[in-house]
Amino acid sequence: MIPTTLVVQIDTREKKPLLFPATLEVWTGRRQKIARVFIERVRLDAGDYCLKDQRGCIVERKGSLRELNTNLLNPVDSGRQARAFRRLSEACDHPYLLVHTTTSDLLARSEHNPDPGRLVQVMTRCLSKYGLSLLVAPRTSGAVANRVLGTLVLHLLVGHADWNQEVLQ
Repeated sequence: MIPTTLVVQIDTREKKPLLFPATLEVWTGRRQKIARVFIERVRLDAGDYCLKDQRGCIVERKGSLRELNTNLLNPVDSGRQARAFRRLSEACDHPYLLVHTTTSDLLARSEHNPDPGRLVQVMTRCLSKYGLSLLVAPRTSGAVANRVLGTLVLHLLVGHADWNQEVLQ
């Protein structure tokens, strides 16, 4: 059954959370319904974004290349990040890693990415080890771009929701 409301839970530690639309067309098979979207700020045990009472998909966001580099390559931070990825993979069937960067920046040497090959290889091992899907989205400014990305994330969450899986089988 298609819900009439969706509650997106955003981790309270997200400093600049994505914006989400007020409504979303929800499709289940050939049926469609407009669902109202509400936001709830809560401390999540894993990840940064999920649908309330659904653990089909959880999205962990890295807001910049600098954050990704620090989390994966800094000896102090990498152990904490590994535990966070483990919790994420255990908490849902379809964990996603959303990285705010471009593929060009990911592969370019810079102040915040001094060894791009190493970063990509370590990230790839994490994706494989913890069963994460990667979503790369350029860092943009402005509410419109932020809401577009939020809408995409919401579609991912809805697509993996328990009530949506019955139709696909």
